[in-house]
Amino acid sequence: MGMRGRGKALLAALLSAVLLSQHAAAGSATAPTHPKYELLHEDIIKEFGLKTALYMHIKSGAEVLSVVADDDNKLFGVGFRTPPENDAGAPHVFEHATLSGSTKYPLKDPFAEMLKSSLQTFLNALTYDDFTMYPVSSLNLKDFYNLMDVYLDAVLHPLAIKDPRRLQQEGWHYELEKASDPLTYQGVVMSEMKGKYSNPESALFPDTAYRFDSGGKPAVIPTLTFEYIQDFHKRYYHPANSRVFFYGNDSVMKRLDIVDEMSAAAPVAQLTLLKCRRVHVCSTTEHVVSVNWVLNFRTLSLKESLELSILENLLIGSSAAPLLKALTDSGLGTAPTGYGYVTWLRQSIFTIGLLGVKPSKADAVETLILDTLTTIAKTGFKAAAIKASINSVQFAYLSPPASGNYNRGFDLLQTVMIQWVHDRDPTLNLHLADAFSEITKEFTQGQSQAVFQQLVTKYFIKNTHRVTVDLKPETGAEEREAAKLAKIKAKMTPKQINDIVAQTKALKDWQTKPDSPAARATIPRLSLSDVNKKNPLIPKIVTQVRAVL
Repeated sequence: MGMRGRGKALLAALLSAVLLSQHAAAGSATAPTHPKYELLHEDIIKEFGLKTALYMHIKSGAEVLSVVADDDNKLFGVGFRTPPENDAGAPHVFEHATLSGSTKYPLKDPFAEMLKSSLQTFLNALTYDDFTMYPVSSLNLKDFYNLMDVYLDAVLHPLAIKDPRRLQQEGWHYELEKASDPLTYQGVVMSEMKGKYSNPESALFPDTAYRFDSGGKPAVIPTLTFEYIQDFHKRYYHPANSRVFFYGNDSVMKRLDIVDEMSAAAPVAQLTLLKCRRVHVCSTTEHVVSVNWVLNFRTLSLKESLELSILENLLIGSSAAPLLKALTDSGLGTAPTGYGYVTWLRQSIFTIGLLGVKPSKADAVETLILDTLTTIAKTGFKAAAIKASINSVQFAYLSPPASGNYNRGFDLLQTVMIQWVHDRDPTLNLHLADAFSEITKEFTQGQSQAVFQQLVTKYFIKNTHRVTVDLKPETGAEEREAAKLAKIKAKMTPKQINDIVAQTKALKDWQTKPDSPAARATIPRLSLSDVNKKNPLIPKIVTQVRAVL
């Protein structure tokens, strides 16, 4: 379920959806008030026909972003800042464990049960580098409220903090079916994270939470304890640390009432965000060399961020882009790798490199990247390439996707949450028209060539906050794990071994035992009367572009 971001298509189809619905700009920005909230900010996103209002719940401190849109596909999402404090993967493990039953819905997997009768259009949970979020959407209003209630109870009152079997199942546990068998590790996240590549954040941010892997490293996950998970939930899964998002055409006052009820039922907790203090060692199954930069030490304006997206496209956006082409044609590795321009961290980074590099060629990869950028800073880009990249980025942000199941509320949630959890204005980056207009104006006036040369110089050539990461292949991980477990077992008493055998059987019996009828009955369900019998009208616009011979 973990997820680190979705690139540049976060706002795709917002404009076209408005055109298709022929929904006019949102009109008056006056947002409703609620006695339990302070209205912090309201905004009209004319580009997309949206009205937004940012509230703070007075008692708990929870922030709520309410987005009113002419869209039946209503979406709810709650996010929590969850900076990792080590490589044990608590954010990722707890994301899994959270969805394995709650006080009000005491099933082992309530969401699997919900899917049997729900009309949901999205249901998942996502772990990022420093926050976790839980989004759900539905076209049916009753179903939407049902799903929301299950999610809120899951994050605030999970059985995972009362029943260690959830941690054992989702995180890790010793497994031993017979006393004579070799001792092994088992667990959903433990298995999921084996073979994952390390990320450059640990080297770029050596004194912050980004030095740790929020997903967890298999060698460290077994240090995660039930007591730590309980404390993790207490410190981070609280309304004061939450960002609650609503999107669609449902009632704004109902939204606020729901969060008010959520906050009233939540336990009182003191929020403390900790910094991390130790460095981990990167390893991978393939030799990878990447060069990485931290790009900003202050919040970038929307225009600056879009310019960096355009610069990324110019550098690596196509097979003909000079930096990507230089890496591909170099013969130093098997294929280019790297996220490029990364915006989902508190500070943006840029990362690019090569897979399959021979050990003797590691320095040559770094030299190639830096020399290519130096040349670009001197010679610049052709006007046609700049125009194409501006159009490409603008199209990516504002055009409809090819898929017919696009969920614009979900993409909007990701866009605003990345800003919001880092204490930035969640809607500022939605005002795209003026920024693109200014960038286009600079191009028509012949200024773009110099602008992008200066950006290469500023962010890459003169930027000393750079690190080259050499991920050398690590072999024999399974053998080392088996040897480690063999030593652990050799030190166990016969009673301890028999206890693990009994625990293995008890956990498997619990996993395979069906939930009780009483537990299944707690899940809210839709009836036929709750389903709209009329097919929705899908609007269309017929336009003749030119005669076809």
